[in-house]
Amino acid sequence: MLYIVFLFLIINTFFGAVPIPNNVTVIILFICWAVGHKKTFIYKKSFNLIFIGLVCSSISCWYYRGQTLLESFQGLFYYYGILFYFFLKYKHFNLITVEKALTVLIFAFDVCYIVQFHLIDYGINFLNIQDWMLNDKEIEGNRLRIMSSGLYNLGIFFGLVKFNKTKKTLYAIMILLGLYVMFLSGFRQLLASTAIVFVFNIYKMRIRFKPKQIAFMAIIGFAVYYIYQLPEVQAKIEGMIYRNEIGASLNNKSYVRVLQLKFYLNDFFHDPIEWFFGGGLPYYKSAYGAWADRNYQVVDWGLLGQSWALGILTVVGFLMFSIKAIRLKVANEYMYISLWYIFLLLSSVTNYEFMRNGNFLVHGIALYIVELAAKEYKNERKNIILNNHPSL
Repeated sequence: MLYIVFLFLIINTFFGAVPIPNNVTVIILFICWAVGHKKTFIYKKSFNLIFIGLVCSSISCWYYRGQTLLESFQGLFYYYGILFYFFLKYKHFNLITVEKALTVLIFAFDVCYIVQFHLIDYGINFLNIQDWMLNDKEIEGNRLRIMSSGLYNLGIFFGLVKFNKTKKTLYAIMILLGLYVMFLSGFRQLLASTAIVFVFNIYKMRIRFKPKQIAFMAIIGFAVYYIYQLPEVQAKIEGMIYRNEIGASLNNKSYVRVLQLKFYLNDFFHDPIEWFFGGGLPYYKSAYGAWADRNYQVVDWGLLGQSWALGILTVVGFLMFSIKAIRLKVANEYMYISLWYIFLLLSSVTNYEFMRNGNFLVHGIALYIVELAAKEYKNERKNIILNNHPSL
């Protein structure tokens, strides 16, 4: 378990706290792929499509935008995190071990985010938060983005599903910490997507609350209400309302996302070939990266924006492994992976959470867990059938 946690933290530079060079972490990730790619895995088609899509978008970027293949390779650094999946395949960790590691990582992220959020105003920036996230002019103040933020929202669904099964306080705390971090991050769509998935989970699992469960959930409800009343959370909520009031919504023609959409649909691409293969992901040290930094970026349009940069093939690959993770049959206690991917697809209309820095490492763990859980479920069903029909 510690092996998984330590390697994960090295690759994501301990949530940004330790300046480990990208070259080192890329080498580690490709070693993970080298030792584990020969193992049988269920995402082969989607992974191959992503690889082809990334190569094609890099060539397209070289041809149309002048960014070299090496620069494109460097610009795609965070996407290589999904190769962590092959390390887990190589070591063949069991579900208990991986879930323990995931639990440690979720709590580590939550604590780091909360501590950093409260210390940043005192000039303590131990996670090396970039300046553009600080002293936000909006009413809500700082909006921190920290490496592998997918851990906290995955933790909300992990805690929800595990609490429903075990009723352990640990998982209730995990839910509350995750929701607190989500409020502090200040993303409207993430909150809306979480609410939808919560309702879906109650319906899907046909949850029937017993008196003891109702009492415990009431305690959690009071805890959520307490979080809601905290000054920093109130500031975030006021900021979300303020953004709506000043026209930060899609029905405002001057809203930056509307302007971005018009630009990429009408003015960005040279021809349909570039549109299909993508304009390429800008590398900040290239001339194309400098241009992108001064103009409209793709991050505000989630997966659609990714298709503009990385091409349709790459995004189809992302959708393929996401849908497979949602559709795989697993025991109820592992449904949190399915819920997380539903959340990501819902929130990735106008949010970058699916692709945020460090989150492909989280994808690697999530895809491994759901694959293993599906195999376990299939074997259990087979054993039940054989026990009920010995003649088979």
